[in-house]
Amino acid sequence: MTNLRPEKQQPGRQIPARFPYAVMALSIATALAFLWLGTRLVPGSNLPENELRILSRAFAAIDEDYIFELDDQRRRDLLHAAISGMVEDLDRYSHYYRPEDEEAYKRETHGVLTGIGIVVQTVEDKVLLLYPIPGGPAEAADMMVGDVLTAVDGKPVTATGDAVELIKGPRGTHVRLTIRRGDAEPRVIAVQRKEVRIASVKWARVLDAQAGIGYIFLQKFTRSGVEELDAAITQLRSSLGKVELRGLVLDIRRNPGGLLSTCLKLTNRFVKQGKLLTIQPRNKPEEVHVADPVLCLYPDMKLVLLIDHESASASEVMAGALQDHARAQLVGTRSWGKGVVNEVYRWSDQKVRLKLTTSYYVTPKGRKIERHLRKSSNDEGGGILPDKIVECADKKQRTAILQQLYRREVPPVYRTQVAKLQDKFPGIQALQPLPTNKDPQLDSALAELRLALQQVEKKR
Repeated sequence: MTNLRPEKQQPGRQIPARFPYAVMALSIATALAFLWLGTRLVPGSNLPENELRILSRAFAAIDEDYIFELDDQRRRDLLHAAISGMVEDLDRYSHYYRPEDEEAYKRETHGVLTGIGIVVQTVEDKVLLLYPIPGGPAEAADMMVGDVLTAVDGKPVTATGDAVELIKGPRGTHVRLTIRRGDAEPRVIAVQRKEVRIASVKWARVLDAQAGIGYIFLQKFTRSGVEELDAAITQLRSSLGKVELRGLVLDIRRNPGGLLSTCLKLTNRFVKQGKLLTIQPRNKPEEVHVADPVLCLYPDMKLVLLIDHESASASEVMAGALQDHARAQLVGTRSWGKGVVNEVYRWSDQKVRLKLTTSYYVTPKGRKIERHLRKSSNDEGGGILPDKIVECADKKQRTAILQQLYRREVPPVYRTQVAKLQDKFPGIQALQPLPTNKDPQLDSALAELRLALQQVEKKR
């Protein structure tokens, strides 16, 4: 029998009788791990047999000689780790999701998380409920603006971070919250943890009522993104009253991407015809996405797109298409340069997912966006270069802008109540993005939009 032990052995030490069987079992387990990825150990499968034997032997050595004995679950975890390591070694974008990573996957790709749906702040040593998220479990449990959260599952809380950590838990389970409302006695309510949708649109406000200019911050491309954008534009039109919504600043700074299907539909809202995107795989035909005239609801709205070096992936697809079609003026800094497609594989008999880099994104005019995996064909160095480059004054200013952007906008249904709460508790942090005079990129975008609308007026 081949000696599977490390080269340095203790003199006279014998190989246990059960060891060959352990090796055989682990070899089978290793093969099954690769079958999970859809590969069969057959002639011509391109699997390096020598390296598979090394993996099997290393696994066997760990199982036999590691200082701690491994149970079945730990053995499975090690195989998942081996697969994860293989995938992570490909590039910075590919990723292997183990069965326990289901929550992370849904949060990243579908814009949902498990929770009860509340926004809280610590004010005067109180964990104060600013508002429940509409349609979420907390709202259904009759939690209201201004409720003070004093305990979670019987444990007192005086800080937001502590409360949030205690509220976390598996979907379908209940958490018991002790709340105090006004001068009434504290009461305990049970709230079931469920999926809570993360909004794509975080801010929608009027920038210039006289000129008819609105602003929307699109945080990520999630499943509900198209509906949210349409609702935000409807809201802006309503706020302007008799004034027409003629121009829009669409902010996708620090937007990491999300669902490509949502991105293309949103882009199609502003582009009536022509290519939106070409996907170029390694050994398959190109996939061309073309605008559908029926989906273009805002063909004449003047548009300025705000991007920065953290705008990535689907954000860059949108920016590239709008720029190539001369449909929007781009303001800000060069985008990140994540111009590849990640396809997600899932096997029906396994609760795992493989996110694999499979293709390039190419803009309507043939520009490759990617600049991190290999040199881009884009002479400008990858990413999307804005039409007008505007930098923040310094890192401190940029941080302040992004911190305010990432605060959640108060839903319209709760704005009056939250405003009264702010009067009562001045310590509540302002829930608004910074004004244009403190955000040079937004200020420049607004100036560009005003100029474009003035030029339209001159032509009439």
